[in-house]
Amino acid sequence: MDSLPNDILHRILQFSADFLSLRSTARVSKRLYRVFSEHPKTIVRGVSWKYIGPALPQAVRLVQYKVKAGSDDGSPREEKEPDVTALARKEQELLEEYADAAVKLEDAFSFRYKDRSSTTSKLNATESHSFRRATFRLMLFSRIFHAKLDDREGNALDFYGKGAEWDAHKAQELNAKMVFLAGFSSEDLRDIYVVAQFVIEIAKWTAYCSAGDFPIEILPELALLVGPSKVIEAYETGTAAPITDSVQKAMGMEVYDIEVEFYEGYLFDAVNAIWEERMVTPPALPTESDYTVWYSILETIQEHDVCKFCHAANGVNLWNKSNWTYLQGLTDVPFSSTTITELFIGNLGTNHHVKEQLLARCDKIPLQSGGFFLAKILDDSFALRTPEYTTKWTSVDDLLCTECLKELISEHLHIWLLTSLRAAGLLVWYECRTQAHNHEHAKKLNHLCTPKRR
Repeated sequence: MDSLPNDILHRILQFSADFLSLRSTARVSKRLYRVFSEHPKTIVRGVSWKYIGPALPQAVRLVQYKVKAGSDDGSPREEKEPDVTALARKEQELLEEYADAAVKLEDAFSFRYKDRSSTTSKLNATESHSFRRATFRLMLFSRIFHAKLDDREGNALDFYGKGAEWDAHKAQELNAKMVFLAGFSSEDLRDIYVVAQFVIEIAKWTAYCSAGDFPIEILPELALLVGPSKVIEAYETGTAAPITDSVQKAMGMEVYDIEVEFYEGYLFDAVNAIWEERMVTPPALPTESDYTVWYSILETIQEHDVCKFCHAANGVNLWNKSNWTYLQGLTDVPFSSTTITELFIGNLGTNHHVKEQLLARCDKIPLQSGGFFLAKILDDSFALRTPEYTTKWTSVDDLLCTECLKELISEHLHIWLLTSLRAAGLLVWYECRTQAHNHEHAKKLNHLCTPKRR
């Protein structure tokens, strides 16, 4: 260490993984600490820039916001070069926390719309900057207009359901939001709108995975109210708990007790009002077939990919091994544990005993398989392909549309179940003597198998 020149030590400190690592490294030796003391701004800025990038001004503005009346009016001061050395230790920790959430949200966005083959972001530098900048601004909006009932204007419940007083309160809230958002250009607002729509999308995905942990009708408002950090946490865990817990903690009430209109139009009323004032056409809402809104941030989208079987151009809604796990959060297909039996071939779906066997085997699939039974079934089914599919389905990387995937599962689900039961030792040959006098044994095990040896 003593033989290294100061500029090398400076670079070592700059490439610290985070602020905690930086503080620890600087204390390793007197020379390192002296180098840090002589160049704190460039070193701390280097550490911050490494994992936040050019959206650092927006991130710093976010962590420096204090939740109190009039602390942020949406002025453009955020574009100034931030002095990250002035951040307190708690603010540095908060900066890392928000940055981590922004990176994970970008990874999810890239995986869904840019490149399904990678779970880490494939956005280019320009796309990434636009996405993260909008994410930090949306996080700031959620901090300013937070879920706490006892907010900047008093307890909102005091006004709820009181006619003109409630209308006046809502108008005051709308005006405050418009003042904040008016500090951004129409293009910046469009980026915030895009990130907000994606946050709502993955919140809905999580809600379906959670089997209705909160009321769907207020989901868009709740997702934006708690902010991207809680939503991406929910997305990663596949449970709505981070969202519901955050709302319940802030509001002191169960999410099912929240009236829909209490936070209706939480963000979009203000955004649309500003666009109307500026005579700007709002972007179209995203749909399964219209990806126009995502082009506000992305230069290219995987929308021109076609199905290997039917050649339909289903774009982002094509599936292979890289994104099978995403199927568990789709609301319009029978891929959940409660609906998978609908895909049984023939009349097997009417056999309650067989249905129970399938669901029992699905419950046994280990978490290391991604926690989603269908991904395991599809992976195993490739080795169990029927003769028709041997030449048709040549790789687990083949992109298939939802309809073709349903057909494939239907043709192989009973084969997979039979193989799974056999591997678990739950198949007994037809000459088993126990089945004649033990009803539970006869019910639990399949006795329709030919013995391997006779």
